[in-house]
Amino acid sequence: MSSRTENLAETKVKILRQNFVTDGRRRWATEIAGEEVQFRRLDWRDIDELNQIVELQDKVWQMGDKNLVPENMLAIAEEVGGDVLSAGKPGLPPDGFVLTVPTANPERLFLHMIGVNPENQSRGLGEKLMLLEGTLAKDRGIRRIDWTYDPLMGANANLYLAHLGAVPHKYTINKYGILVNSTDPNIEPRYKKVETDRFTVRWEIGDDNLWQKIMSGENFKADLSEEIEWNGEGTVPDRFRVSLPRDFAGMTREDMIDTRNYLRQIALRAMSYEDISNRGFIEGTHEVTGFGSDQEANTNYYVFESRQDLLK
Repeated sequence: MSSRTENLAETKVKILRQNFVTDGRRRWATEIAGEEVQFRRLDWRDIDELNQIVELQDKVWQMGDKNLVPENMLAIAEEVGGDVLSAGKPGLPPDGFVLTVPTANPERLFLHMIGVNPENQSRGLGEKLMLLEGTLAKDRGIRRIDWTYDPLMGANANLYLAHLGAVPHKYTINKYGILVNSTDPNIEPRYKKVETDRFTVRWEIGDDNLWQKIMSGENFKADLSEEIEWNGEGTVPDRFRVSLPRDFAGMTREDMIDTRNYLRQIALRAMSYEDISNRGFIEGTHEVTGFGSDQEANTNYYVFESRQDLLK
């Protein structure tokens, strides 16, 4: 066994021992906020729990039946090379789940969904799910997981960038079209019928340095003290900061559209991007290397830097 292979195996064991205990039968457990949480890797034999995950999707996103991934698709995820992981308290329906699917590259997965019951968000459940999925995927030879997220959602950015070390490298205009929420008149539309611009991020789970930083308890938060604020005008700086409102949930539809358009015009100057209207891909010069938040100023920050692969 090569030294690199030994390092990867050793890292995996440390991650599992620090974060989870397992009975060796596709089940793991850990404590979150003093309570036991159980994690399971699901397949077609777990149809009842897969049905509960479909119900959980609706609770998390409230987007109506047509946008839910049904249990018959969840049932084949592992068989085709992906994963469905669930997380919840013993004997109760799951409070969180992860769905990954295979890609054309056998060393990559695509994270299609990660969802946590709104009643149990901000407790670290999403991070534990991602750590377990990353560890299990790494163990079977996956080196990278990609996914998309709404860059206006600071809580997600904090998890993905500051805690996991993922890197947004591409911007897509209106990735999923205009999403329509549940028709229930008592439900506030989550996306308020605005265009679904998304960052695509890469999580380099094959990189030992990334896991060593995670294991050490460090985070990946950016030092924002000396960053240059850039508003999209003039020459693109090699490194700059973009400020956005922190309160995504409290935005009006008009504020959300204005904020999205502001970030969009900056991203299109700097990042690689795709546009659903012309089906084109434009190569960019920058990617996002950091995220931070200022609660007093009610502001989130992204740090953009010139791509290292272009500087070599």
